[in-house]
Amino acid sequence: MGPPDAGLPDSGPAVELLRRRSDAIIGREITRLAGRARRLGPHDLAVVEDALNELVERLVLARLRAVPHRAAEVERLFDVVSAPAPGERPAAGARRSGAAERACGRAPGP
Repeated sequence: MGPPDAGLPDSGPAVELLRRRSDAIIGREITRLAGRARRLGPHDLAVVEDALNELVERLVLARLRAVPHRAAEVERLFDVVSAPAPGERPAAGARRSGAAERACGRAPGP
């Protein structure tokens, strides 16, 4: 699958900041889930992480790209105008953050 942004209008920094914020939140939730549901292995947690990333992409990011003229409102709504919150990392080309593997004590895959 290609990058989620392919062929869609650029909405400026709002999409990237919101992606970073969602990546950080998803990573924390995957770590929390790994602690609560110890029977879930890295593959199970990776499936959950992928599903959450796809949800964010379809529900929020794709719609934001469709209305770039509303980016300022979205930035205010999601409070992404300021610097990224502690623990947020720069977005990489791959959507999975590796949180599933880290939560299980394994190094993230490629």
